[in-house]
Amino acid sequence: MLPYARQWAERRLAGATVGDKRSDARLCRVASVLAVRPSGVLSKVFKKPADLWGAYRLFQREETTYEAITGCAFLQVREACRAAGEYILIEDGTEVDFSHRPDLPAAGRIGNGRGWGWKVHTTLALRIRGWDAYEPQVRVMGLFNQTGWARVDLPKNESKRDRLLRPRESDHWAAVFQSCDVPPPEVKWYYIADRESDVYEAFERCSQIGRASCRERV
Repeated sequence: MLPYARQWAERRLAGATVGDKRSDARLCRVASVLAVRPSGVLSKVFKKPADLWGAYRLFQREETTYEAITGCAFLQVREACRAAGEYILIEDGTEVDFSHRPDLPAAGRIGNGRGWGWKVHTTLALRIRGWDAYEPQVRVMGLFNQTGWARVDLPKNESKRDRLLRPRESDHWAAVFQSCDVPPPEVKWYYIADRESDVYEAFERCSQIGRASCRERV
């Protein structure tokens, strides 16, 4: 395990808890290994059987939820983005594909409707350190926010009224600003997203946060 990976895990997971001190320490060790080898299945990432089964036990705990692991890290990044300066908040969606596990519970249809998995919406924060001609020189701050959900099958006879009242996937664009305080006067946030974010609610949320400027990426 590389020292910087351990330091990164300890810093990013500071405050995160999955039940008890022993499990929290295990979470740090697992995150350190995955930071160095983020791809592949666990059985190939962890070389020692004890480490592999320790990771399995960690992920089987009811307390080991996505929110418990990531919540503190997101708050750290948001707080860091309140220091004086300019920041770019890039937002987009993707899909986690588990089509090879059609029996997986709590998942939903993805892609063209034949896939199976989850939708994921991510906001990545960058700090502008300077400018080279018209290109910003940036530093990656980390994930400002990330949410996941399963797409549900809609009723075929859904009325227009029901369609307008139910939650929509477009609600995720710029939704992170609803849980953020207005940044200080010396801070500027630039929100960048693709054409799918071209909805009234996204611009309204940018306006409500105060010093957040919306930009649509074509």
